[in-house]
Amino acid sequence: MSEEPFPDFPRIYEAYHGKVLAYALKLLGPDEAEDVTQEVFVKIGRSLETLSDSSKLTSWIYAITLNAVRDAARKRSSRPDRAFGTRASTLGDEERDDRVSRIPDAGRLHRARAGLQDELRRNCRCYFNDRGELMGEPKSR
Repeated sequence: MSEEPFPDFPRIYEAYHGKVLAYALKLLGPDEAEDVTQEVFVKIGRSLETLSDSSKLTSWIYAITLNAVRDAARKRSSRPDRAFGTRASTLGDEERDDRVSRIPDAGRLHRARAGLQDELRRNCRCYFNDRGELMGEPKSR
């Protein structure tokens, strides 16, 4: 009975990078997906010799990915900025109008959401409170 040849790391990376990234994107979003994907392949590279059955490679990779995604989600929910316990400040009408006016007026919802998301990333710190609600506050300048 001949055993299937064990793939080397470059071939594994080539075959699975896109799949791992897509999986992480679905669960975490674009900000953390790239970091988690890199972390997954570092772990694969370090542990590849511990996998004794090449037929279990796919499930092994997805188990590593799921664990890395869970770790990232735990880190996100336990960030120190949660400890401040402050809610997001309400923006004044003028500041809110200014931010809204910078969102592209192309009439497409996805472009407006993307513009708002970029604006929030640049100007707000987001975190989850103790009840799992997404909170935000202005970044210090």
